[in-house]
Amino acid sequence: MIVKIWFQNRRMKLKKELRAVKEINEQVRREREEQDKLKQQQDDKKTNKEQQPSTGSSQPASASNASSSSSSSSTGGGTGDTKAAT
Repeated sequence: MIVKIWFQNRRMKLKKELRAVKEINEQVRREREEQDKLKQQQDDKKTNKEQQPSTGSSQPASASNASSSSSSSSTGGGTGDTKAAT
């Protein structure tokens, strides 16, 4: 009878250990999935940031073209001023 109880206890201990291992594996899997999602979100943000400066740089370039055209007209007025000053 003692041997029977020992085997029963042993089986229960094994079952508990297996459950614990499965729970740990599931937790690790969930953590990895969360980390992968976070990395993917960060990568998406990085790619969006990389795309925005390229479109953003074209806007200031057109703005700089507009400012240079306005500055050229002001430069023309400025050259008249410099001639008068000279």
